[in-house]
Formats: sequence, structure tokens, C-alpha cells
Amino acid sequence: MSVKSMNVYVELDIQAVTCPGVWLCPNGKIALKIFMFESSARTSHLPPVFPLLYHQKFIFQKTFSNVRYLADLQHLFGKEFLYTELVQCSGSTGVVLASFETTVFELLYPSPCVKGLIAGVDVDLLMEPTSCFPGILAPKIEISTKTVIEESIDSPSHSKRNPGIINPKMLSSKKQISNCGKSQYREEFYRDLEKFYKELHKRAKKKTSKDDCLEILRL
Repeated sequence: MSVKSMNVYVELDIQAVTCPGVWLCPNGKIALKIFMFESSARTSHLPPVFPLLYHQKFIFQKTFSNVRYLADLQHLFGKEFLYTELVQCSGSTGVVLASFETTVFELLYPSPCVKGLIAGVDVDLLMEPTSCFPGILAPKIEISTKTVIEESIDSPSHSKRNPGIINPKMLSSKKQISNCGKSQYREEFYRDLEKFYKELHKRAKKKTSKDDCLEILRL
């Protein structure tokens, strides 16, 4: 019996951290720590002067097993979290200046009503300052995201090391949002994944030869 799983790849393009008018303590460089999909990453260390221009990309990957329906994937995205910390390093210690947390679903397809997420061409994450942060204004992370979702099928006729990849779908969050009650991000997410599943079901119902099946798996 074949087992379906979804391989999700999320690319985070960390462009900058800004906070106009705030002067940081000069003792120690600043880095941004990122935690998502049970993995972590860290930007390079920059001098403590806003804006912090990182311009670095990170890819986070996770495989969701036994996902057959659109609603299941939506639900799982809502249970996964992105957490970031703005850290000033001094010697072997580090001080957390601000942090940000949201679900992966809200990160990729944000609603302007969600606290901390600002609608725009790119996604801006408004951080929560700690007591160690010297300014009144909160720092903001400027990022863009890109997501690739691949469905793989493992069956007795396919090696687990080389699962069949069917119709990879690329989604991007770099779109405008029209209003608070109706998010274009969410609509596009539902629409694209619906088309994704419909295409798979069409191929499953169609009678194909052995060569046709191999061709589908190469797509």
C-alpha cells in the first residue's frame, strides 16, 4: 500500500531589521536567531547600528506524513511555529533584545488583522522588545518568503530513497492584501492547493501504462 507525504520547503529571505531613532549599546554585534520546523539558523553578526542589513536566505524543510487532504495540511501549518530572537553577543554570552513568534500559516499567508504582522509587498514582523531593549519603538524584521510543496508517494514498487515526486507546486507570499476581512494570501493558498489535489486525483483515475506512470513520477 502506498503512503503519501508532503515535503514542504520554506525559504526565508531575511532582508533587514529596522528601528529608526534607536541607538543600541556598542558592546557586542547583533544577530538574528530563527527557529522553525524543529530546526534553527542564525544570521551573520553585524555592528549594533540600525538598520541591520542582513540580506541572507535560509531554507527550512519538513516532511508531513499521511497528509491526504487540503484541510489536513492547513491544520498542520497552523500548529507549526516560527520564533525569532534579536540577540546582542558579548563574549561568550548573549542578550535577547526582542523576539517574535507566529504560526507558519500566518507567516506564509498573513492576515493584516494578526498582531505583529504588517501587510505589504514583503512581510514585516513587528517584534516584542524585552526589558534589555533601549528604545521605545519595537524593531521590525523585513522578510520575504517562498514555499515549495512536493507530494511524494512511497510504495513497495518505489525505493524510499527515491520517492516519486508528483507536480511540485511553488507558492509565494509576496502579494498585496486587499482588506482585513479577506486575505488574498489565504485565498491563493486554498486555490492553488485545490488545483494541486484535483490534478493528482485526475491522474490517479486515468488508466495509464507502466511507461506513463514513470513519466508522471518524473514531473
